[in-house]
Amino acid sequence: MSHASGATVLGAASFLADGGEMGRRIRDFDWAATSLGEAERWPAPLKTIVRMMLTTNHAVFVFWGPDLICLYNDAYSRSLGSEQHPSILGMKGPDAWAIAWDVIAPQIALVTSGQGATWHENQRIPIQRHGRLEETYWTYSYGPIHDDGAPNGVGGTLVLTTETTEHVFAQRRLQSGEARWRSRFEQAPGFVAILEGPTHCFEFANPPYRELIGGRDCIGRNVIDVLPEAESHGFLALLDRVYHDGVPFLGTAVPLTLTAPSDGIARTRYLDFVYQPIRDDGGRITGVFAHGSDVTDRVNASSALIDSEARYRALAEQLPGGAVFVIDESLRFVMAGGEALLTAERVPQDFVGRTIDEVFDAGTVAAYAPHLRDAFNGNAFEVEHRTFGRYFLTRGTPLRTVGGTVYGVLAVSSDITDRRRVENQLRTANGRLAGVMSAAEIGVWWWDMDTTVVGHDRNLARLYNLGDVVTSTLEQHTANIAAEDWHIVEAAVVNAKATGTFYIREYRIRDADGQVRWLGARGRVERDPVSGHDVLTGLVIDITDLKVLEESLRASDRQKDRFLAMLAHELRNPLAPLLNAVTMLEADPISSRDLAWCRDVIGRQTRQLAFLLDDLLDISRITHGRLWLERRDVSLSSIIEAAIETVTPILNAREHRLHIDVPDEPLSLYVDPDRMAQVLANLLGNAAKFTEPGGDIELQARECNGVVEIVVRDSGIGLAADDHEHIFSMFSQVDPAAGRPRSGLGIGLSLVRGLVELHDGDISVHSDGPGHGSAFTIRLPALAS
Repeated sequence: MSHASGATVLGAASFLADGGEMGRRIRDFDWAATSLGEAERWPAPLKTIVRMMLTTNHAVFVFWGPDLICLYNDAYSRSLGSEQHPSILGMKGPDAWAIAWDVIAPQIALVTSGQGATWHENQRIPIQRHGRLEETYWTYSYGPIHDDGAPNGVGGTLVLTTETTEHVFAQRRLQSGEARWRSRFEQAPGFVAILEGPTHCFEFANPPYRELIGGRDCIGRNVIDVLPEAESHGFLALLDRVYHDGVPFLGTAVPLTLTAPSDGIARTRYLDFVYQPIRDDGGRITGVFAHGSDVTDRVNASSALIDSEARYRALAEQLPGGAVFVIDESLRFVMAGGEALLTAERVPQDFVGRTIDEVFDAGTVAAYAPHLRDAFNGNAFEVEHRTFGRYFLTRGTPLRTVGGTVYGVLAVSSDITDRRRVENQLRTANGRLAGVMSAAEIGVWWWDMDTTVVGHDRNLARLYNLGDVVTSTLEQHTANIAAEDWHIVEAAVVNAKATGTFYIREYRIRDADGQVRWLGARGRVERDPVSGHDVLTGLVIDITDLKVLEESLRASDRQKDRFLAMLAHELRNPLAPLLNAVTMLEADPISSRDLAWCRDVIGRQTRQLAFLLDDLLDISRITHGRLWLERRDVSLSSIIEAAIETVTPILNAREHRLHIDVPDEPLSLYVDPDRMAQVLANLLGNAAKFTEPGGDIELQARECNGVVEIVVRDSGIGLAADDHEHIFSMFSQVDPAAGRPRSGLGIGLSLVRGLVELHDGDISVHSDGPGHGSAFTIRLPALAS
């Protein structure tokens, strides 16, 4: 291949030169793999037609040979989608056009049989393109490509085509549009006629128009021939002027006298109508469009309407307690009157002849104007608004002619200022009451005892887990009441029917989380004067907090009783040895050995009593905020030493192993050393008391992030999970293990917690359960913090 003078030289296949994209694709195609063979060996007629195809801008397609091999040019490729172009080049016709083959195969067969060419106008040929099967239309011809060596002398089929899809769719739209406007004009309530040309020939007349002219035959005839009366009434002259000048004409209540063909009687009708020039796309006037309404009844009734309006105007001006307005389409007051104008310190002259924008403020106009405009669409309205410093309720209704046309709005306004004031007061009172009842956990309900429907407020719906509703069935209303309290509710209902009084001191209900809540209820039965039914109205109050407090007080009383019993026991224990010592001291003579024993007993028991009294006094001081701390900088090791010194006797007596684990570097605290030693001694003493002899006790201390953490851990009897919550409460004692008596007054750990909290710290306990020991952890601020 070489280039010369801008033309492509191809040797034996030079007929394929140029041709744009498709020329290149045809040149590059492997034709040897098809029944056509190499291009330079193609028959002369095929070469000629392909050369013509590649050098024309018209869309050309060729089917060649027995296999109907496909060739086409650039112009034709633009009508194909990516689904076919360029893949159908060189394909067999039935394979390339499988979707449309049932349509085009007979046409191709006609041509290849030697019977001549075909012509198809706006033929529907479906094509797969743009990702979908499209409905397309084409105007094309199938012509024979003569080849003496081929069967029937036809070597192939030449397709010359133009896509007419848009043209077909446009014609459809045009026909559909014409059908629509004809249908709409046929259904128009007024009369409509379309007149064509300077002679005003009837092209269209709807049923009201044909009825108006007495059923005369008009389509295709001129106005003068159908309505000779039109000339004497001046209608023909009006049509000529509109047709020639292009200026529309509007007629109002124009008389037209026509003689009815059926009875020969002349009748006068009054018409509102418009003559409108019709122009083509170039702006040239081609006819006149006439439309209007028969307003004969309106004209005949006008005098009666004037008299009636005068009577109603007099009534409106005397309307007690209200005001009446008539407003036209421009929202201008035509009439105004009534006592309400005087209440607002206005007179009719302040309104008549003025628009609402000129009379009212912007807020009133914004509230009022949309309703007035909607009334001219035929809709009545009701609106509340604030005007001239007072509240009004205005009801409006369209005013219609006899023919049904809305020509104004009648608005009646009532002064509701006093009613609004009372409603606002009631709304405020109800809001306050609802707020109080919600805060007090009080719900209201009412039940018509002849039905199964219960009404209630939202407070009760929340208490009864009913959702955001104000009515429920009796079954829904009682669904969450605890089954064990059903008999209480049923008994209360029976009593209410018998005595008129409904009362339940307490019953249980389950809320949305499945938690039990305690409620109390009161109510009365009253006869509804309208229905005559008995209605039970009641209040429900949530008393869960009271029940919790009550149980807490009972538990506190039980703890106090146990404490007093234990206190009496603890105080009585030292008395017996003391009395024995006193008895021995009264003996005469007394040996020095007995005297030493008495002195030892009295000292030991007196110290025990002093210890008990000190604990009680400390608890009292903490409770009343009277315990003073003597805080100073002190090392933790000195506190631990003092505590261990205190508990060493009991540790030795029970043969416990004490493990001390503290950092090598000193830890300093800002505390009362005596009180903090008392805390640790108490914890170590408890650990010794509740650990079997020979057990292990550990005291561990660490500092982390400015906090000193001290842990006292034992291998003793441990704690149940429920005991973790109340172990630090006043008078609280853990249930003893089997065979182990209760010990102490139950104030030790409460005292410990109080002292720790006075030092800005906290204490907690952990146990894996009974038999697994306990660990008490104290957290205190380090000195640096």
